[in-house]
Amino acid sequence: MNRKVREIRSQYTFVSARFEKRMSKWAIAAKKAESAKNANEKVLLQIQSLMGDWGAYQNELRKTMVTINGDLDIKITQLNEIKMEFEGFREYLVNLETQEEELFLQCKEVEVTYIKLVE
Repeated sequence: MNRKVREIRSQYTFVSARFEKRMSKWAIAAKKAESAKNANEKVLLQIQSLMGDWGAYQNELRKTMVTINGDLDIKITQLNEIKMEFEGFREYLVNLETQEEELFLQCKEVEVTYIKLVE
């Protein structure tokens, strides 16, 4: 009977030691998991903050791009108007040269006519 009691005590001691070792490891793992959970929550909050800042930046960038596009459209319209005015000015100069040549020819004709009259 004593032998059975010793054997049971030996088994109990062995199981108890293994149980204590497992519980100790489990407690350490639980502490690590808890600290990791806290660290993960901090990182998650930082990422959420960063995403909020990123969203605000993108909204501001969109507003700026809309403004720039509007300004660019105005400048393109002004450039096209200037281009049309310049083309009109070129046509005016060509017409002026043509009129100048016609005037020169008329003056030559008048001069020739005058010379004929004077002679």
